[in-house]
Amino acid sequence: MAVQILDKAFQILETLSNEWTGLSVSALSEDLGINISTVHRILSSFISRGYVVQTDTKKNKLSLKFIDISSSYLNGLELKSEAHRLLNSLAAKLNQTIFLATLIENQVVYIDKHELFSSFRKYAIIGERRPLYCTALGKSLLLGFDDKALQEYMKETEFRKYTDNTILDKEGLLKDLKVSGMRGWTIDNEEVEDGVICYGVPIYDYRGQIIAAMSTSGFKDHIQGREEDIITCLLATSKKISQKMGYKSPYSSIDKQ
Repeated sequence: MAVQILDKAFQILETLSNEWTGLSVSALSEDLGINISTVHRILSSFISRGYVVQTDTKKNKLSLKFIDISSSYLNGLELKSEAHRLLNSLAAKLNQTIFLATLIENQVVYIDKHELFSSFRKYAIIGERRPLYCTALGKSLLLGFDDKALQEYMKETEFRKYTDNTILDKEGLLKDLKVSGMRGWTIDNEEVEDGVICYGVPIYDYRGQIIAAMSTSGFKDHIQGREEDIITCLLATSKKISQKMGYKSPYSSIDKQ
């Protein structure tokens, strides 16, 4: 029964995708041969989740939420493709492993890893999740949150202590993000693992929204003295990737002068 309802739901979506002016419940019922109460029940579910909207004339139309979903998926595919060569070059230049991640369900999710030597182990981290508040990647992604989303995130987050440096309160995180936003990069200063430092930068798309982040990490002794070079290279590479994703910096005209 559940499979039949799901099949009917997809029939409704596919039909509405070809009717940009929308269709009434009765018209959908008649066109698809589905009981009108079933159509109404399915549409109510879509409407409550924001996938379908009703016009003033009670016609049902697909919402822009489908564009958001498609954009996120396509951005992920395009991002990895566009970033691949640049991230490989950066890994070789810095002699460091470079990570690429995106945001899913308020967590960092690794989508790619670039290192000097190819290894089956590189795929082990793909799909793994990490917290936002204590990782350089996570903080870079948090820079894309507006005030409301950030407050909601902090309200729902349990700040777990990993090391003595882990940020454990809202005030500390807000202060960190304010500084990070001003300088354009983030740091995990031994907040997840003692002796390990990680630097991260956000990646933007054509809308000017942060869609991903990239980072590199290393033991403190290996990183010290190289901070400026690492951050400069990360920022330069993220700028190139963002431009490939259609991003135009508000300072682009100044940059060309």
